[in-house]
Amino acid sequence: MHQRLVLREPVHVIGHTLVGLPAEITLRPTRSEGWWVQCGDVCRPLTGELLGLGHHHLTMQIGELRAHIVEHLLAIRFFGLDSVCIVFDEGARVPYWGSGQHYWDQVRNSCVPDGKLTRCTFKDQFELPSHNLRKWLRFTPSHTGLLRIFVSIDYADPAIGQGVFDFTLTTEQLQRIAEARGLGSPHWIRGMVTHLGRFGWPHAEAFTWRTQTSPAALREELARHRVWDLLGALAFETPARAMLEGTIHTRIAGHADDVLCMRLLRQVGWQTL
Repeated sequence: MHQRLVLREPVHVIGHTLVGLPAEITLRPTRSEGWWVQCGDVCRPLTGELLGLGHHHLTMQIGELRAHIVEHLLAIRFFGLDSVCIVFDEGARVPYWGSGQHYWDQVRNSCVPDGKLTRCTFKDQFELPSHNLRKWLRFTPSHTGLLRIFVSIDYADPAIGQGVFDFTLTTEQLQRIAEARGLGSPHWIRGMVTHLGRFGWPHAEAFTWRTQTSPAALREELARHRVWDLLGALAFETPARAMLEGTIHTRIAGHADDVLCMRLLRQVGWQTL
């Protein structure tokens, strides 16, 4: 999966923020390789210097403004999309749907092939420093032509339980991963969320719930969503015109751990294959 895609025309993505405010971004093609971000007169390459941590989500700092819940958007980079500039409105508001599917659905028909991506992997193995022996996030280089992510789900709640999932990131697998929603929590607010939906809140279906499906199906969706979140973090550090190869193991790790590991990745660096 090393086909490079570019946009043949600007794509306007219109929706609402998590709290229901109108939000619009434009993904426009650019002659420069890699991903770029623009808000007003500020235009910068997408790098780990812009990465920040919000409350259970990733943020992006653009000049004096901060965009929230950017991981679901940025992960579409791993479909091979390159030479993209994200243009934010003056409030840097990002449309939210709880997953990456809507972003890709709005962009995919405007993508055209344009050569191949460069293969790259981590220069060395590195992992999350943690005193919690049950938590880990490990990155291992490989020359297999693929990015493979192992996700361990481990909840004390029997409605979720435990499971280990192995994802090899083909285009077809990525499309399934992009559909996955995060866990609605705490579970007792589900009724309130449904009620808000009846009064116009646009995100009543943006979460999966512990009582909504079987434990096995719930674990699998949460594992897919974890992969999408991790890809959103990796998008900050992936080199321009590159497709990442390697193996990643993640267990009981989340956004804060992703931010820390992206800072470590800047120190470790990349090797071209």
